[in-house]
Amino acid sequence: MKRFAVTVIVILWLLASAPSLILLALSRLCAWLVSPFVAMTYAITERFELDGVPAHPWIEKTTAAVRRFVD
Repeated sequence: MKRFAVTVIVILWLLASAPSLILLALSRLCAWLVSPFVAMTYAITERFELDGVPAHPWIEKTTAAVRRFVD
């Protein structure tokens, strides 16, 4: 009976934590896919000294969102 109870508890724990583990894996995958593009954007802006050049508002919002997500 004790073994059955432990098995049920482990199964319930796995079912409860599965969505969070899946979301964690997906967020890490997205960060892994996006980070080269962010690094490339940083390299281009530093190379051509574009840090002070204003961009379109939607580019600024998207870049800020990507930076927050990756960091």
